[in-house]
Parts: sequence; C-alpha cells; structure tokens
Amino acid sequence: FLNSLLNKGIAVAGSHGTGNHWGRPDAVAAYGALFNALTYQPGLSSSQTGLMGGGLGGAALWNSVTGPLLGRVKAVVPQQATLSYESVITAGKFKGPLLEAYGLPANTPNDLAIAALKYNDPLNRTRLLVAQHGHKAASLFPEVMFVHGDIDENMLYEENPIALSEVLKSCGANYSFETFKGIGHATYDLREKASTPIAAFFQKSFNI
Repeated sequence: FLNSLLNKGIAVAGSHGTGNHWGRPDAVAAYGALFNALTYQPGLSSSQTGLMGGGLGGAALWNSVTGPLLGRVKAVVPQQATLSYESVITAGKFKGPLLEAYGLPANTPNDLAIAALKYNDPLNRTRLLVAQHGHKAASLFPEVMFVHGDIDENMLYEENPIALSEVLKSCGANYSFETFKGIGHATYDLREKASTPIAAFFQKSFNI
C-alpha cells in the first residue's frame, strides 16, 4: 500500500494513534498533532494532505475530521473502517475491546454502552454536524472514498460505510466507494488490487 502511494508521488507519514484506541480522544489528538506537524512545514499544504485509516484507525480518522480537523482535510480513505460504535456493540464480536479502550467493563449492557459512547461514535458525530449545519456541512467534510469488502465479518458493510454514506448524501457531501464483492475484512490481502485505486483517488484529489 505504501509503495503504491509513493510510486504516485505521494509522501506518507504515520501515527501509532496511541495503540488499541478505537478512535478515542487521545488517538484523535495524535492524528491532529501529526496533521499539524506536517502541514506547518514549509512547502507542505493542507490542501494536498489526506488521511487514511483502516479498522479501528478508521474511527480515529473520522473522529479527527469531524473534530479538531473539521474543514481542514482534503481527502480521506476509511478502509474496512469502524464507523459505527453501535454496530460494533450490537454485533458483539469486538464489543469488549471497544469498551475497554474507553475504560468501560466488557460486560456493560448494550444500551448503556451505546449511550456512553454516543458522542464519540463516528456515525453519530456526523449526524450531529449535519443537524447543526445542514447542507453547509458538505463543505466541512473531506472527499471520501470508502474501501470495504461487502461481506466484512468484523465491520459490517451496511452498518458502517453504507450508513455513513447515507448521512453524507443527505447534505450533499462528496463520497465514493471501492467495494470488493465477496471479500471480508482483510482487504489489505488484495495488495495492488486494493492499493491501486487508493493511490489513484489521492492522486486525483490532489491533482498530481
């Protein structure tokens, strides 16, 4: 994936994001710090800086662009991303790790867990922004390309990227999909089949 970006003339920097974070505030702060450190350098511009995040990193990515980086990021790629905490909690498979990341017991009842994490839930944060700004919210969101397998067994396709895209659609935001039919969570195993369209997306977004 990195080579596909580098070969298109796109420089890559990364953040560890504070480990098993699931998009919690300290991870969002780490993403924001990385973005600021890059774009404050001479010769680098936020208009040609994007973000990419996979799995729980997708939650940190989206909570960053709906939080401290709102209106500042040109383009993003959530890949097989966690975009709905409610979906993760009700599906059950990764409920424990998600709740533990936020300091909650793994056996917290679903309704209480959903309520406790509601403000940090990427999907809900987006709904709140659209409710507040209406169609003006479209100008605050980055251009998005969702990369996902349609039978993802970890981050359910309909409840994560599709659900978020519907909210973006309601305000006229710019998004697209690179959906891999019959593929589960490990889209990174597709190697160039998945990395090439990601590189092309950033290349187009940044007019490279």
